[in-house]
Amino acid sequence: MSKELVGEFFPETFNGFLKDHAPWLYDFLLPDWVAERCPMPSIDLQIPGVSSPVKLFWPVVAIVILTGFISSLFMGTRMFLRVQREGSSARQGLFVWSCSLLSYACMCCGGFFFHCLHIRTIPHMLDLVGTGLSSLSAIAGFAAYTGKLDDRTPAQRLRLLLCALAFIAVAFLSPPLLQEQLYIVPSLLATFAGVSIVRKSSAKIRTVGLTTRLQEAHREAHRWLKISGLGVVVGLACVSLDKFLCVNLGANFSLVFWFFLGCNLAILSANKFALVAADNNLHFTDLKSQ
Repeated sequence: MSKELVGEFFPETFNGFLKDHAPWLYDFLLPDWVAERCPMPSIDLQIPGVSSPVKLFWPVVAIVILTGFISSLFMGTRMFLRVQREGSSARQGLFVWSCSLLSYACMCCGGFFFHCLHIRTIPHMLDLVGTGLSSLSAIAGFAAYTGKLDDRTPAQRLRLLLCALAFIAVAFLSPPLLQEQLYIVPSLLATFAGVSIVRKSSAKIRTVGLTTRLQEAHREAHRWLKISGLGVVVGLACVSLDKFLCVNLGANFSLVFWFFLGCNLAILSANKFALVAADNNLHFTDLKSQ
């Protein structure tokens, strides 16, 4: 169930730090009785050519994870090809947004093998690195859309690649506690970056004389970012609501289901934000330049 899953993926943060320093919070979030009430769901899959059945854990979650994998891989590849096709005229930021989607596909791939097939070491690192790079790429995408980064030059892309390789190296060489923070902290920073864009540009839309079309495009971009934020809220809220979800909806729809559903909603809505901004050439700092 969820307690076992959280303990396996965040052993230092939850089973170590939280349990030692705030046992009351640990027991509130992940009480022992939930594990007995909601055992980890699984089904046996008979695969042609394989003598023994393959046990698939969290079968409903597997559908959500694979949906996220296929969607982000398709949209990320499509955006990357668009960037290559448009060359130097491509919208600033689309390259790193495509990297964010493709990194999320890596996260889903690792998450599927780790959570649903219980294949641990390599999928765990793929999940961790994919999540961190997806969030960091999203932060770079927000930076590009506010004029702080230009990802269209080969030199800048090389620097971004070197930063990604450095992140991967740190992830592999770090102790477990730091690895877990490399998963959590970039995701929170990406959320704050999205909130900052909405807060700083929303108030300006009505005051700088934009055309009606551009005002509506800005509002649409903001709507997609707010939906993305809703996905983050869902992903975070499910931790505190796990016991209620388990009792009322069953183990298949407990913490891990809503976590991945929230992640899918967040990244796919952020992708729509990026496309609306690119298609309408929106700026989020100097709105008068439009």
